[in-house]
Amino acid sequence: MNFLIVTFDFFPTVGGIQTRGKNYVQNLVHMKNKVTVIHLLTPEVLQTFFGSSTHFAEKNFGASIYRYPSSVKNTLKIFFKTIKFISNNHIDVIHVFSGANTPIGLLFLLYGKVKGIKTGVSFYGKDILDSQHVFTLFWRLAVFLADKIGVNSKATSRLIPKWVRHKVTILYPGVDVQVLREFKNRIVVDKKEKRVLFVGRLIWRKSVHDLLQAFSRVLEKVPESKLIVVGDGPQREALFNLAQKLEIQDKVEFTGTLVGKELWEKYRECDVFVMPSKETRTDMEGFGMVFLEAGLFKKPSIGTWAGGIPEAVLHGETGILIPQGDIVALEKAMEQLLTNEDLAKKLGQNAYDRVISKFSWEKATLKFLRMHQMS
Repeated sequence: MNFLIVTFDFFPTVGGIQTRGKNYVQNLVHMKNKVTVIHLLTPEVLQTFFGSSTHFAEKNFGASIYRYPSSVKNTLKIFFKTIKFISNNHIDVIHVFSGANTPIGLLFLLYGKVKGIKTGVSFYGKDILDSQHVFTLFWRLAVFLADKIGVNSKATSRLIPKWVRHKVTILYPGVDVQVLREFKNRIVVDKKEKRVLFVGRLIWRKSVHDLLQAFSRVLEKVPESKLIVVGDGPQREALFNLAQKLEIQDKVEFTGTLVGKELWEKYRECDVFVMPSKETRTDMEGFGMVFLEAGLFKKPSIGTWAGGIPEAVLHGETGILIPQGDIVALEKAMEQLLTNEDLAKKLGQNAYDRVISKFSWEKATLKFLRMHQMS
């Protein structure tokens, strides 16, 4: 099949949607499909990554990728440029991977509908919640025009109106199981400290402030512990200041954003992975790909009963789930996994077995492909 993928989030920018998009494209090409990606990003980001503030075209992952600066005034220009291109190339599927509730996303969906091309959209939770308050009409038009709707969890699917829920397919993310080859023969250096790891954007919803408070209490009983915070965001300075206020700055490391080998190394070295996300009126954790990444390295996870996290972490089987915002419960869960090595090892092994059997990117991409083949 020939795919046209339209997205505001794609490699080399960093995030869960970007990771999903890159792996879909790689595997679709590997499965003998043809893929064209229209990547829309701000002029500043375009300049930073590609040295161009107008447009940039390349061949990568076996796909043709066109990067354009996104703005209201560029909408029609980008749309007609793409239409001119695809009019000379047969397209089977137009999938708006992110930005279905934007004018350009709607234009591509409408074009597909008029031309009899299969159409699809992806939603991740926050985009739906945002649209319900600001872009309700745009979002409703998107789900009406789309033949297929891909969502990242059952929790996200429940946000879809019943009148279009028959179009929904749950598309769980995957993990790159090949990264284990790099670490297969590496010896884990004995370390005296116990390491707790967080990976994610430093925003209020991720509740790193709760994690810091709970961790300060954990140190009273497990003084050899250390907290590694991987990621960046608007709350970084406030969180750094909180660590100082709690007098635990020597026990907390803020690494900034890490990708590739540097990130995998942090998973490999940690003892417990924690992400205590909350739900808000306009945002939620649609799934939590980082929990799968931790499981790939046989690490137990601590998450919350929020959004799609209970689908990523099976309570009592691959990790521990706590009520969102419950600092005492978070403290006790960390203490339990840091002091009970047998339990931590059991949950970590279960997490690994689940990831290996159910969450490869090949399987995830195959489900995405079959969703459109059944249109």
